[in-house]
Amino acid sequence: DGHSMAKNGEAGRALSAAYAASLIGGLWGAFLLGLTIPVLRPILLHINSPELLAFSIFGLSMVSALSGSMPLRGLSMAGFGILLSMVGGDPQTGQERWTFDTLYLVDDLPLLPVALGLFALPEICDVAARRTAISDTSKYELTEGMLVGLRDVIKNWWLVAKCGSLGAMIGA
Repeated sequence: DGHSMAKNGEAGRALSAAYAASLIGGLWGAFLLGLTIPVLRPILLHINSPELLAFSIFGLSMVSALSGSMPLRGLSMAGFGILLSMVGGDPQTGQERWTFDTLYLVDDLPLLPVALGLFALPEICDVAARRTAISDTSKYELTEGMLVGLRDVIKNWWLVAKCGSLGAMIGA
């Protein structure tokens, strides 16, 4: 886990391992996508509005099922995600929704800033409230930690291959 490694002073190692594994997994997924497009193309062309509605209902029910003991909380977060996805232009009519006359929002909310805000902002606020760094000590120099993380990925190549294949199957 990257956060616990950062607390132990191994942030460079964690980042390097994550970047290398992500690169390998992304390349593997792109390769598999290139192989499966000719097979899946005819199937994907037959997906219309009823099937998309079924996928949407299935996704919302999975959010509720995977929320554990708090399904209402999971559904409220799913509803919040749906509301965020409504910002921008309507694909059918081109009418602007929830843009507040801001040209920046006409092209929808950009995914990366929204994701960083949702996931990183609470941790940033926590660190700012504590007024301390995540780790006071560092086990490695930054470049040495990066090399150790890269060696970890090479040493655990089978785990990277399994996780990359699983991610490619889920992403398909």
